[in-house]
Amino acid sequence: MTLTNIALIGANGNLGPSVLSSLLAAKNLHVTVISRTSSKSTYPSDIKVKHVPDEPTHAELMNVLRGQDALVTTFAGTNRDLQILLAEASLDAGVKRFIPADFGSCDSSSPRALELVPLYRAKQKVREHLQAMVRANEGFSWTSLVYGHFFDYGLASGLLQFDLEAKKTIVFDDGNVR
Repeated sequence: MTLTNIALIGANGNLGPSVLSSLLAAKNLHVTVISRTSSKSTYPSDIKVKHVPDEPTHAELMNVLRGQDALVTTFAGTNRDLQILLAEASLDAGVKRFIPADFGSCDSSSPRALELVPLYRAKQKVREHLQAMVRANEGFSWTSLVYGHFFDYGLASGLLQFDLEAKKTIVFDDGNVR
C-alpha cells in the first residue's frame, strides 16, 4: 500500500512540529495540515492547510480528509472522543491508514499501567475502537508508534520532576522501589 497524501492534525503542539518537519523532509509525500479555524498558528506558504471548526462534525472532517491516504494525529492523547471521530471520518473519506496520538506509551496496555495512568485508559479505548474498525472494514488500517517516553520533553517541561537548575528532583517512595 502506497501512502503519499498525508494529513497531519496537531501540527503546532509539543510533538506536531517535529512530525511535520519529518514529513516535509520526505520528498515523496504531499502533506496537508489540518488546523482549527480559531488557531493562530501559521505555516510556510508552501504547506497546504485546511481548516475545520473548533468542534468539527463528522461531515466536516470527511470533507477535509477526502483524497488523503493517511492521517497522523499529534494532539493530546487524552482527547479520546476526537480521535475516534477522526478515525471514523477517515474511514468514510477513504483514508487507508490512521495514526492515533498513541506516542510514547511503552506498555500502556498492562493492567497495572492502566490502573496508574488515566491517559493510558483513553489510549486503550482508542486502540480498541480502531481494532474493531479494522475487523469490520477491509482496506482500513492503523498504526501506533510506540518508541518510549518523551525523555527530553519530560526534563524540559518538569514532567519527570527534575529541577535541573536547582539540581533537585522528587524521589517517590523511599527511592528503593522499582
